[in-house]
Amino acid sequence: MNFRKITMLVTLGMFLLYGSTFAYKNAFEPESDTAVSYSTYSVEKQSTEVVFTKYATADPNQDEYWIRLSRRQNREKVLHYITLNIDGTDYRLTAFAPDYHHVTTAESTIDQEIAGLFAAAPLVRSGFKYFSLTPEIVTKLSTAKHVYIIYSRLNRINMKYDLPDDFLKAIQQNNALEFVDFSKYWKPEVAENAVK
Repeated sequence: MNFRKITMLVTLGMFLLYGSTFAYKNAFEPESDTAVSYSTYSVEKQSTEVVFTKYATADPNQDEYWIRLSRRQNREKVLHYITLNIDGTDYRLTAFAPDYHHVTTAESTIDQEIAGLFAAAPLVRSGFKYFSLTPEIVTKLSTAKHVYIIYSRLNRINMKYDLPDDFLKAIQQNNALEFVDFSKYWKPEVAENAVK
């Protein structure tokens, strides 16, 4: 096999290994007897990790919404503010100190390793930053056509993260779900040795 064919095969292999990380995925998790979470997660270019979460409670007036943001690979600190642009309108958000329920929500979206060319490797990332979404922002997101985030990290500022259309649509669908909808989405397997 000549060098050109080997190069093409390696390139194709890398595309297959890493291509799936450009798509979003959903996470539906029970959080307590009176709360569940609906989260939508994506990674851009192997580096910017974004999770939009709706924390739905038995009392809809107590629902919370937030964004979790971190950087993969270089562990470079994400700064304490972002701009969320919704259809041309900027919203400046500052990070908040998370409580236990913020930290433990959407745990299934926290990858511990990443597929490498020859083997899996531990995933290195910056600390998570959490940004609360107000009711006004949540309402604007529900009909948004184009959304992007501008964030800064320690050594590079004003980095743009465009939300792909399918990612935005999934966020909108999950934000519309309520506590009572959870059983339609959470389908765990029953253990083979479960007590009957």
